[in-house]
Amino acid sequence: MNILLTIIHIFGLVTMGFSGLMSTCLITSEIAHDGATAAFFDGTWITLLLGALMFFPTLLTPKKVSRQAGFLLVATTWSLIPVLCTIPLMIYMPTISFNDAYFETVSGLTTTGATILSGIDNLPMSID
Repeated sequence: MNILLTIIHIFGLVTMGFSGLMSTCLITSEIAHDGATAAFFDGTWITLLLGALMFFPTLLTPKKVSRQAGFLLVATTWSLIPVLCTIPLMIYMPTISFNDAYFETVSGLTTTGATILSGIDNLPMSID
């Protein structure tokens, strides 16, 4: 049980860190006035809140991470962080399916350049 709480604690910290990275897109959108500011604002606060809800209740958990816990933490991070990063895309483009948004997010985080969206040149700079 302590291993699970440790993973939740560290993942909460990573999630809050990603909300900080998401806020750079918020700032970019605000500077560019590209129309996606509200989506990034909502996504940043939702991600920060979820991270805080995982991090702060587990503050007193022992922080020893075993090799197995480390592998589970990495797998969890690479699987679930893109879920949180899809929030602004799904808010800005409500017609996009979750699977398409998840694919686009993973593609963006891994910088593969793959896309399934058409008209990507017409998207706001902060989303593109």
